[in-house]
Amino acid sequence: MLQWRRFQFFDTRTLEIADEDGSPSSSNNLEIQAVCAASGRSQIYLGDALGVVHIINRSLDVAQFQAHDTLMHIYRASAQNILLTVGLDLGSDLPPASIKFWRLDSAAVDPVLAKQIRIFASPKLEQGPVTCIAVQDNLTHLAVGLGNGAVIVFAGDLLRGRYKTFLLRRSGPCITSVHFVSDDTLFMTTTSSVSSFQIQQDGFPELIIDQSNGCDMLCSVVNDAGQLAVGRPEGIFFFGSDDVGPCYGFESAKRFLHRFHSYLIVVSDNKNSSHKNDVTIFDLKHKLVAFSGVFDQISHVLCEWGCVIICQKQSPIKLVELHECDLTAKMDILFKRNLYTIAISLATSQPLDQSYIMEIIQRHGDHLYSKGDYQGAIREYIDTITPGVAHIEPSYVIRKFLNARLAEHLTAYLEALHANNCASKLHTTLLLNCFTRANLDDKLTAFLSNISSLKFDVDNAIQVCTSAGYLDHALQLAIQNKKIDSSIKILIMMDDYAAVVKYIAHLSFNQAEACLKQHGYLLFERAPTETVELLHRMCTNFADAGENISRANPEEFIHLFVGKPAALQNFLQSVVAQNPNASSTVYTTLLELYLRDRESGNEEVILDLLATRQTKYDPELALVLTKRYGFTPGVLFLYRKLNLYVDILEHHIQFEAVDAIIETCQTYGTVEPNLWLRALSFFASSTQHAQHPDSIRHVLLNIHQSRLLPSLMVIQMLSKNDTIPLSIVKDFILKSLAYDQSILDDDRRQIEEYRTETAQIKQRIHQLETQAISFQTSTCSVCDTLLSEPPVVHFLCMHSFHDRCIENSVAMQCPLCYPNYQKMTEIDSAMKSSANDHEAFFHKIQDAEDGFAAVAEYFGRGIIGNRVPTRNQIPLPTPELLKHFH
Repeated sequence: MLQWRRFQFFDTRTLEIADEDGSPSSSNNLEIQAVCAASGRSQIYLGDALGVVHIINRSLDVAQFQAHDTLMHIYRASAQNILLTVGLDLGSDLPPASIKFWRLDSAAVDPVLAKQIRIFASPKLEQGPVTCIAVQDNLTHLAVGLGNGAVIVFAGDLLRGRYKTFLLRRSGPCITSVHFVSDDTLFMTTTSSVSSFQIQQDGFPELIIDQSNGCDMLCSVVNDAGQLAVGRPEGIFFFGSDDVGPCYGFESAKRFLHRFHSYLIVVSDNKNSSHKNDVTIFDLKHKLVAFSGVFDQISHVLCEWGCVIICQKQSPIKLVELHECDLTAKMDILFKRNLYTIAISLATSQPLDQSYIMEIIQRHGDHLYSKGDYQGAIREYIDTITPGVAHIEPSYVIRKFLNARLAEHLTAYLEALHANNCASKLHTTLLLNCFTRANLDDKLTAFLSNISSLKFDVDNAIQVCTSAGYLDHALQLAIQNKKIDSSIKILIMMDDYAAVVKYIAHLSFNQAEACLKQHGYLLFERAPTETVELLHRMCTNFADAGENISRANPEEFIHLFVGKPAALQNFLQSVVAQNPNASSTVYTTLLELYLRDRESGNEEVILDLLATRQTKYDPELALVLTKRYGFTPGVLFLYRKLNLYVDILEHHIQFEAVDAIIETCQTYGTVEPNLWLRALSFFASSTQHAQHPDSIRHVLLNIHQSRLLPSLMVIQMLSKNDTIPLSIVKDFILKSLAYDQSILDDDRRQIEEYRTETAQIKQRIHQLETQAISFQTSTCSVCDTLLSEPPVVHFLCMHSFHDRCIENSVAMQCPLCYPNYQKMTEIDSAMKSSANDHEAFFHKIQDAEDGFAAVAEYFGRGIIGNRVPTRNQIPLPTPELLKHFH
């Protein structure tokens, strides 16, 4: 402690205390001899030898009350605003030593006595001088130390008198102090030992911590950590409840030990004068002396009003206040002496903003840098980095260490930035450059290996390593961080194309597919075998690490085989064999490859490809390809598949294959009757074709049976060929005339029937208009009962009804005949309304095989009446329309 740095962190001030009448005056006017003192709740309590307690508040006003005849000890229980006094009360037969509990929060002017305990009320207790007391704040335990070595404990509800008395120790050396540390531990010191009691256990077991030495009265105190500090001439010793703690050498004759926050106050004899005392305030946490001073003889030390109060023995009493300087003043003192380490330690113990502490650390670093201590400076700068935050702009530090001879320190700082996730892209670049320029391969490897625990720009790190020629490190970094593009580019730079393919093969399906699309052409050039194997896997059964089976679209990779038809053919064959549901592009491409290589005798293979049901190809595109490469069997097959029967016939007509023409007409004539007409046109187009009379007769027979063309038009077509004899068409003409005659006879017979029916209808109408009608029906047409009771309703249709049976009839119409009549009228109305729909009329004519028949149908239905349309209502006929009337 003697070597600790000394500071004056406390300012001194003499307090002026008012007279009893309230007027301010010097403290010298307080003519008392203080034998005990206490403080609490912004008040100071001084007890004199006459048993009077003097109360001094923050305004330094003084009040007093008589507590005992003789006063020995005062204790302030702050938790319940109770003041305890220990003294002698004479004038009674009871033992004079007593403890009084004074309630200070009463409305009365003077404190109210709440409870009094006679210490030696029990005859079992041997009387002795009370040397010390200790009270728990909740007033459940009270310990009394005696000069004869006895320790008495009162446990229970002390204020209500519900307590028990225990004798922890009967005799021994004088008790110099007792201290409650917790609810269950009591420290005790004597002039020769230090021990502790477990007051919550039966028998109150005592543990002697130090039996070699004790301490004088008022020379012990309990600190914030619950340790007992004992002042001895050779130093300050600390004790736990069951062990010995640290000790600090400080030789002096100690008079008082007191605690103020985290400070330890020691009052000792001055070496130069017996009438003076030294006051030393130690900051044990920061290992410094916060204050040292010399005062006239001191009777007590108190801590109140946020200050240390020193009571001097002289009379009148003198009070001196030690006020702690604020943190700014302390820092100014430390900065002037360049004691940054202490400043940092002191600042971190306070609830300060972190930026203020970091500013102090920066100043320390700047100080060390100015002295040339670069190692120490960089340590301080590194301390300004916390996880996620660099409290000093990194560029400020980096600029200081850009010198090549300071690169080692710069590297350490940059490493700290990365370790705390504060590095930017430029910082990563700079650190990697430091590693590579200094050939710190081990550090570079360790840095890249620890990449998972660091957060920085991985892409930039890869770029730096690549630029510096550390391809292996760059590749390791790229693979470790799943940078697929970078990994492939580095492997390509290393000319290891087989490794590229192997790397792609271990990716997920989507990733591998994208990589092959991007780099497939280059890989196919440099590692064709491995690439084709991978393509085959991709397009058939590709299983990634998750065992998910996927298939790529082979047509997306066909362009990779440009100029390599044999390889493409093998690839597509393998794909189709594994995946028959491949796309039409795959099959069409494979078909074209087969057609190009048709000279090798693979026509059966081509036809099998076209004929297989599961084959998916574009028939129209396949037809174009087969025509382009002149593969006639394939063309005819596709004609049949596409139902292009006319094209099949035209193909045979082109080669004048008569038998094939007839066969085609027979096969597909029922589906496409016009084939017979095209065949007839073929035979009528050349004199050479007339040499096949049987074929012509066969064609004419099918035309006649199917009524494909009027006989007159057939004759006109055949008349164009002078070489066809009449004998060939004779049978056709006779059959056609006989058929036409039968049709004519049927029409005449139907006309006669219509005329007869019309005459009958007209005669019936005439009778209804000119002759009386006799209704002879005797039963109702609805209920089939006799029409004996009127009213009865008769209709001209000869149906009769009870009036009640047709009450719900519409407009008195015959309920039996009206539905049919209504249907006819609706049809007639629809026909009349369609008379104005000229567009539908002309569409009807265009779609009809016989235009005159369509017009006749409109006349027959009465759609075309006598109304003459205006000129604007008549659309002009088109050539397409007129051809239906030729």
